[in-house]
Amino acid sequence: MKSSAKYEKGWAVFAAICAAALALPLFADPVQINSGDYACSFTVRFTGYRCVSTLTNFPVLVRLSKTLNDFDYSRCAANGADLRFCDPATGELLPHEIDTWNPAGESLVWVKLKSLSRTTVVRACYGYQGAGEPPAVSSADVWDSDYVGVWHLGEAVAPLKESTGVSTAFDTAIGTPVYAQDGAIGGAVNVTDGCLTAPDDPDLDGFANITIELWSKKLNNSNSNNRGLLSKRLDWDSDVAYMVYDYPAVNEADRGRGFGVCTNGMASAQAYGTNGAYPELNTWAYQAYSRTAGVSIDIWNAGTNIYRNTWLNGLGTEPVRDSSAPLALGANAAGGGDRFPGLLDELRISKSVRSADWIKTSYDCVTDEGFAVYELSESENDWKMYSHKFTVSFENAFSDETMLQDFPVLVRISENISGFDYDDCLRPNGGDLRFADADGNPLASEVDVWNENGTSLVWVKVPSLSTNTTITAYYGRASLSPSSNPSEVWDAGYKAVYHMNGSIVNVPDSTSAEGDLQYWRSGGFTSDKVNVAFTDGIAGNAAEFGVYSADKKGCLATTSPSCMVTNEAACTVETWFIQDDHDPADATGTRLIREVLNNTTVYAQYELNDQKYPAQYGQIATLVKGTTASCWMSGYRDSLPAPTRAEWHYQVTRYDSADGKYANILDCSKMKSGTYNVGPIYYDASSADYLYVGASHSSDKSWPGKVDEVRISKVARSDAWLKATYDTIKNADFATYGEARKQVKGLMIIVR
Repeated sequence: MKSSAKYEKGWAVFAAICAAALALPLFADPVQINSGDYACSFTVRFTGYRCVSTLTNFPVLVRLSKTLNDFDYSRCAANGADLRFCDPATGELLPHEIDTWNPAGESLVWVKLKSLSRTTVVRACYGYQGAGEPPAVSSADVWDSDYVGVWHLGEAVAPLKESTGVSTAFDTAIGTPVYAQDGAIGGAVNVTDGCLTAPDDPDLDGFANITIELWSKKLNNSNSNNRGLLSKRLDWDSDVAYMVYDYPAVNEADRGRGFGVCTNGMASAQAYGTNGAYPELNTWAYQAYSRTAGVSIDIWNAGTNIYRNTWLNGLGTEPVRDSSAPLALGANAAGGGDRFPGLLDELRISKSVRSADWIKTSYDCVTDEGFAVYELSESENDWKMYSHKFTVSFENAFSDETMLQDFPVLVRISENISGFDYDDCLRPNGGDLRFADADGNPLASEVDVWNENGTSLVWVKVPSLSTNTTITAYYGRASLSPSSNPSEVWDAGYKAVYHMNGSIVNVPDSTSAEGDLQYWRSGGFTSDKVNVAFTDGIAGNAAEFGVYSADKKGCLATTSPSCMVTNEAACTVETWFIQDDHDPADATGTRLIREVLNNTTVYAQYELNDQKYPAQYGQIATLVKGTTASCWMSGYRDSLPAPTRAEWHYQVTRYDSADGKYANILDCSKMKSGTYNVGPIYYDASSADYLYVGASHSSDKSWPGKVDEVRISKVARSDAWLKATYDTIKNADFATYGEARKQVKGLMIIVR
């Protein structure tokens, strides 16, 4: 019966496609819009995208409000009817779906991007004033062909519609679900006292691979049985396609701390994974579950892969069972039993395995306030639009006439600057702060820390840095500002820059070249903090290792295989660190930073504990491996004093194959240098591993202290560059600040 239904539905869909195709010209060109037909527009950049790969056909969340992007609801047609998105370069229309429309506050819109990277830009247009009607847009087209079901779950009453047009709505309530609750994204449904079901649909099962994504907010841990978030099964082991459930622990105090997923894999068994995620009570949590037939089940929490099971019972290569059960939201089975005690939002089911970057970005675009940046074009810049300004000069920067090009300086902003008041900044988190050179040219800037109760830290790229350099900071602009281009602060020589402003999820890479750092322990990524805390650093926050338990294990690692400087002609690795006071015997294997390729160290900085050379205990050694003759360039055993414990130090490893020179540099003093004719840095094209900060890849011992401001370059930075880097971070008087003044916008006096 089920196969017959699928056959009939397939013919119906095929007939509809054929009918639609006959009505359209063959190989129709993409629809284009003319932004001049709209009274209002702004651009959106996705500078918060932290992954290395470029995603295609990705549904990104765009927020509309007066605060974020000066969105003027009075200029827009009712319910956003004339809102359109396009590629600003070509004018090509992009599909969008309005999730939530709220003229009194924030509206939420899903937009399909043909490609997503840190350089992606889209234009939003509204206030249509062209001839006829604005170009038609299909909300279902936002979701690619691998989605078989997308439910936003925000409706005030049932049915809760399905957005792709492939599957069916949740139209039947069991008990009394509560609708239109505050959700992670717009509205949500509370299923504590009632669940919902959608009719059995042949498109919701019967495929080999699957990804399930949803948001949940658990209200209590009272359950002692599995509580279902989503299920497509008649009973526990009857006609099971898949189930996502809240996993009960034996220990009552730990109940509900884990989530699990099962798919049948074979007709006689279930494949499952449990205890993978640990959401907090009364907090929105994002989970994703993916099954690769015959390979593994992955469980993700907060966009991080924290559990992979490759030995699952019955995983097999068979497709997900072609179940006859309805789809149940908030219950363990079709009958509505064992309901999840909380709220659910944004459910998505795909008939494919979504990539790690896809999963992470699905989380980030919802939770990261800086993921999307709303702005005007550079041509619309007018410094007179800013109410206040002050100058920043660098007469203390050098003791000679050295000039550095495209250098990132650190600007410290606080109310210690004469005349400066945070209240004069009119957009959140310094969103209206911009910088210009002496000729008024905009400068790229990145807000590292914004602290209205103290000192804010902003990195600014100056075209040339010398004792004569002066730049101007502008702020106090209520309307949108041109982009600050934060990733452009770091020149093309930088492969990664980590300010160590970490969160429960990741430590972002400011260059966008290599991707974020995440928690790593015992050979895999984890949502457990693995003895890493984020505390006061030399510039903003720092990562402090070995703080949560006695085993002192755990570190941070890149989320995708890294080859940052392999096969390059040169490299510079910079770290700031504090060594805690500890027994030298505990220093074995402790590393500041290490990149590994095919189980071989490419470069490393580590603390010495060589029993043959006790005088060197605590010194920082460096290694770089070259390809010619597999030679190591090393810097250690110099009979120099170890760095002072409990103080910040600046460690640099540098190598340049042009002259074969390497150097191990501490606080801008060479601890050891030499020459080796070794050619490019070690490279193995067959294998890539990860960059590790705070331990080696085996996580045998964590670094005994803090690490901050990690930078990796594929060039050999000059002594002057390194000295300026040290000074701009270490010395508060590196920059001099002029008085903050209110700008006068012009005065006309007429004498009669």
